[in-house]
Amino acid sequence: MLIYKVKNKKNNKVYIGKTTKSLEDRKKAHYKNTIYGETNFGRALKKYPKDTFEWSVLEEVKNKKNLDKKEMYYINQFDTYNKGYNMTLGGEGGLTYNTESENYNRIKSKLGKWKNGNPGSTPEAIEKRVKTFENTTWVRGKKHGNYGHSHNVGILSGGKNPAAKKVEVNGVEYGSLVEAGKALGVHYITIKRRIKRNKEGYNWKH
Repeated sequence: MLIYKVKNKKNNKVYIGKTTKSLEDRKKAHYKNTIYGETNFGRALKKYPKDTFEWSVLEEVKNKKNLDKKEMYYINQFDTYNKGYNMTLGGEGGLTYNTESENYNRIKSKLGKWKNGNPGSTPEAIEKRVKTFENTTWVRGKKHGNYGHSHNVGILSGGKNPAAKKVEVNGVEYGSLVEAGKALGVHYITIKRRIKRNKEGYNWKH
């Protein structure tokens, strides 16, 4: 397991990534996935010649938990979320966009109908919802009406759903369909369909 850095020598922009494979395997997967995804880094790989990019290992990591932490650390260290190609803050978290960043301005048209971001995600809106629900008792686990329903299986991200299936795309393993979709810039249903159709490079990981 390792954390790697990719530097565009033409504009000095950097991408930070993590992998459980070798750097060479991950590099091949990145280039192969550019035909499917529409991420900032993917577009850069398609735009510039291969010798424009400098690939290097920043650190070798012993376990998955530290891998996520180190990814977040280096994304922050190199500020690649604001000034580079990373579109998230790293780790296992969901997509988190900084509306003041250059990255956000490039992708906001794909985030939904709100040109300036979802109004429901503003600090004021979140604070209002917190106050609304602060006295609410939530039904969780086996007591919840949807507990165990098949439509939840494989949808929630790895740690959030113990039944989530791991997938492998072009030699890269992901904890769930959702995680793979976020990494590749496609909807998880697209990946699921490719697995069902036995598309080369797409498999369930047992």
